[in-house]
Order: sequence, then C-alpha cells, then structure tokens
Amino acid sequence: MEFSVNSVSAIADARNYFPLFFHFDRMLNEGEFSGKVAFDWELQPVTFIDANANGFTCSVTVNTHYSKEKEEAEAAWLEAIGVLEYFLGSIPREHNDLIFGQ
Repeated sequence: MEFSVNSVSAIADARNYFPLFFHFDRMLNEGEFSGKVAFDWELQPVTFIDANANGFTCSVTVNTHYSKEKEEAEAAWLEAIGVLEYFLGSIPREHNDLIFGQ
C-alpha cells in the first residue's frame, strides 16, 4: 500500500512520515495485534505533477509468515490491511496546502 501525507509542504520532508510509523507501531503493540505478518515501511521519492510538488510517499508492504494453508495466509493479510487502513483513516487533517481534494 502506498500513501502520502496530503500536504505539499509536508511531503517535502521525509521526517514527517516517522511519527506515522511510530504511532502505528505503538498501536499494534498496545492493541496486542497478533497477526502473523511483517509490515515493511519504505520511503520513496515522488512528483505530483498536477500539484507541482516533489517529496516523498510511503510504501507499506505486508508480508505474511509461512502458512500451510493459503486461506490462513490470506486471512492474516486481510486483517493486517484492515488494521493499516483503520490507522491511516484515523489521521487528522493538519495542513491546508492539500495535494488532493482542493
């Protein structure tokens, strides 16, 4: 899953993604998430042509642990994607220089 902060100024500094990673990790640990998956976060350079903005996006790859059954791996992956979607959807809007939804 790839996402960006919805702010021209915020995407310019890769450090703005660390709090998201940190709070997601805390949410998993405090919520006792026990899914057998690994979340791999990676920053990537980006250009949003329509917004005339350069900066970074974040890609989160979800890898399941080994499972004997395909259905078990799919269930673990879907649960992990659901948790990630919930977290990203809960981030409040903090900027007015939007890339999307202007």
